[in-house]
Amino acid sequence: MREKSPIKGARKWILFLYSGWERLYYRLHKVEADHAEDILYIRPMTYKGPPIPLDDGTVIQAGDRVLQLHFNNKMLIEASFHAKNTMQMITSLLRVLKSTLQRLGEKLESDTYKDIKGMYGVSLMHRGATQFGFSVIELPDGLSKRYQHFYLRMLMAIMHPNGKERLKQKTDLLTPKIVAASRETFLQHVRQDKTS
Repeated sequence: MREKSPIKGARKWILFLYSGWERLYYRLHKVEADHAEDILYIRPMTYKGPPIPLDDGTVIQAGDRVLQLHFNNKMLIEASFHAKNTMQMITSLLRVLKSTLQRLGEKLESDTYKDIKGMYGVSLMHRGATQFGFSVIELPDGLSKRYQHFYLRMLMAIMHPNGKERLKQKTDLLTPKIVAASRETFLQHVRQDKTS
């Protein structure tokens, strides 16, 4: 017997509409979303923003080739809908993240991505990122920071099992930040994780 999906009502429609918008965004911005089981998608690009200083001394600067990271939000939303509690959701997503990072490491070591200096993204989910070789950096003040704050908190309200209630808890932690890594440091962590 086929198991019924726990995704019902308004949230089901939100997922449907958001997934459609996300697919369009990926197509327009050439985001590489070629593996359905990846929790992170990538967009190869030439960086044009302000310098991003990393913990290992590397500085990502305008003109550098980078991978812009995007969460697979459809996967995050579905995981939150299916999870019985926050811990179950986190455990499930961490397992998927580790597999995704291994595949990303394999890509970085191919000739196609040999010119990539590093990678970066903006996320509310930056706690624990350093264990995977990423630096966590404050977003510069400005319109972009305010937009990211509004947009990512809206997603959090949709994705988290506790919905809007999560936005009222530990609000100081719900601040979007830049999560970035140099090619060398990221690959070093991926190789260590693979052999451990």
